[in-house]
Amino acid sequence: MEYNKTEIEQLGGFIPARQIVQEAHTLGLKVGIYTIYDSREPSHRGCTVKCDPENKEMELFYYFDMGVDSMFVENVPEAREIRIKYEYFDSIRNLDDDSNAGNRTTDSVHLWSLLAAIIAYFGLRV
Repeated sequence: MEYNKTEIEQLGGFIPARQIVQEAHTLGLKVGIYTIYDSREPSHRGCTVKCDPENKEMELFYYFDMGVDSMFVENVPEAREIRIKYEYFDSIRNLDDDSNAGNRTTDSVHLWSLLAAIIAYFGLRV
């Protein structure tokens, strides 16, 4: 496939795949992806640059990091479990991030978020 390099440059250039969700959000758009297969099926997604698409946790973490707004998944319990794990690790990263040092919330808030995610996973209401 050929493209007009000059025209592409005049339009602002290509958006790197890792930034496509951020750019869509800048335009007020939401990004949903589908279909994410469960871990028993091979995946043919585009996360092969930064992750192993055969590792379901790594694949979903990649999309969560990108900031996708929604996704269709074939195995909801598996995806929810991975999302809970992601939120837990993300809260730990936020606690360790020195750039948050003046307006960091307390550890108990992060632990409450984890507890709320676990409760949501098991279908209980707070």
